[in-house]
Amino acid sequence: MLHAIDPSNGHDRWTFNGKGSIGGDLSTTAAVLPDGDIVWPGPRHMVFGLDAQGKRLWAVDVGGVPLSPVIAGPDEVYVMTTSGVLAALQLDGAKTAPRWTIKLGNQSYGSPVIAPDGVIETTVDDSLVAVRDEGSSARRLWRFTVAKEVEVSPAVGSDGTAILGTNDGFEYAVSSAGKQLWKQPTNSPSYSSPAVSRGGTAYYGDNLGVLTIASAGSGSVLHALKANPGVSTPAVNIWTAPLVDSAGDVYYGTNGGHIYGYSPAGKLLFAIATGKTVASYPALSGGGDLLIASDNGYLYAIGS
Repeated sequence: MLHAIDPSNGHDRWTFNGKGSIGGDLSTTAAVLPDGDIVWPGPRHMVFGLDAQGKRLWAVDVGGVPLSPVIAGPDEVYVMTTSGVLAALQLDGAKTAPRWTIKLGNQSYGSPVIAPDGVIETTVDDSLVAVRDEGSSARRLWRFTVAKEVEVSPAVGSDGTAILGTNDGFEYAVSSAGKQLWKQPTNSPSYSSPAVSRGGTAYYGDNLGVLTIASAGSGSVLHALKANPGVSTPAVNIWTAPLVDSAGDVYYGTNGGHIYGYSPAGKLLFAIATGKTVASYPALSGGGDLLIASDNGYLYAIGS
């Protein structure tokens, strides 16, 4: 079920029933087109197009469980599936269909991102893969492989540097040519997709409960923020992606049930206890409020 929530009061504006269950603990998000239409990775291997009132416009079977889509233009969307297939959907009302698909591997948990030069980067198996859209087909450009599985999406900065979390205990920076620029130890697997600010700062979480803030260019660590600061409890996993706003403040949740906000200088802005795991990816409303859900069944709106 997809819910459209009024950010001012938390009430449902509408719901859309995809008539099925995605199952498991897979976290995905819908994307919003410039005209307000919505692209939702739903159940039954379907990607749905909905208008701003929740009316179904189209549905496409992508042949596998779809991950979070990325908007490539007013009439084009890229979608990765958990079975390792990247699809380019050409949006045309009821005629919406894949323009091309390309098999990149066997298993993916990562959504695609678009680099400044238009190249699509995504994760599959133990690799970061770059693909060029060539109109009626796609061409794989390079593959950067690590020692263990990758279970997160990449992030790409304005200079084309990709930041990559992995299960081999390191966070990597990869050039636009697919070459390693640096790696920093996290000493744990990562289920937290990284983020990169416009200013070139990288943010990434790990399973030891540390959010690292680093220079995307050099990899030098600026801050290492421990979950549950000042609390004598074991470290807890960070499974959410960090969200960075225009001021450089960063927000994320933890499996210990907290929602955190930090300034660019590493100062704690707030810590809100929810009592249950916070594994959903945060978002900002049009008014600048932070929106994030907890396993306690509530969606939180936190004022800017």
